[in-house]
Amino acid sequence: MKNLLAAVAIAFFLMPLFVHSLEVSTHLVEIEVDEAGFASVVEKYTLDFGTTREVLEFKENATRNSSSLLAWQSDYNFFYPRIGQVVQNIIEKSSVAYEEETRTLFLNYILANRFAQITKEEPRQTIWSVPAKNLLAFEVEGLIFIPENTSVKISIPKNAEIISLEPTAGIRVENNDIFLSGIRTSSFKLEYSVQKPLSSTFNILEALREFASSTPNFILLVIAVVVATVIYAKRKAVTEKIENYVVKHSELEHSRPEEEIDLEA
Repeated sequence: MKNLLAAVAIAFFLMPLFVHSLEVSTHLVEIEVDEAGFASVVEKYTLDFGTTREVLEFKENATRNSSSLLAWQSDYNFFYPRIGQVVQNIIEKSSVAYEEETRTLFLNYILANRFAQITKEEPRQTIWSVPAKNLLAFEVEGLIFIPENTSVKISIPKNAEIISLEPTAGIRVENNDIFLSGIRTSSFKLEYSVQKPLSSTFNILEALREFASSTPNFILLVIAVVVATVIYAKRKAVTEKIENYVVKHSELEHSRPEEEIDLEA
């Protein structure tokens, strides 16, 4: 009986160690997209420790794992690159850091392949789109599920303009930042345009292309080309006529009798 009571007392004393476990209270994924479509990602895990022992163990692991992504993934199953985990999203380089004061774990990485893809090139702008596959790490039973404690922030270039964004529920837009949190959707669509800088030199080919884009202007351009071709073909005859005209009138001018000056006047 005494042994049983002792076992119960020990179990009761150790219960907090087993009941409480390390949890991620908030998870923020910040994706910065540059003008070429490449992206750098920062994932911030705010941690919630159940016991002091967990805090000490985590500090030991942080010292041992240092900036090794593989080592961190081996110790904690919640810790992996959500965007870099997607097929074809190869991580070029990564780093890991832990901020003890705020109990925040940082994962920084750069994608080797483009996060955004060019869908259309126009004379004055380029249309970009962010494939839904970039969010496949959040897929649950065929749906893209981003829980309430998780936020995905996509920052497109400052000179970009959003063309299309779906879905609208659960998505917040602030200037060029798109926030996704607490959403469950079967599809995701983000398209934006980037204006091309005006060339400092006049591009005659581009000007002609824009001028001929409408039917009336195209007809005028054809007529102008035909007229120019005819003039070029008959340039010798036209030149000779002009030269003859100039010579003829010059001879008439020289053949005029000079007026006599009356010196007695």
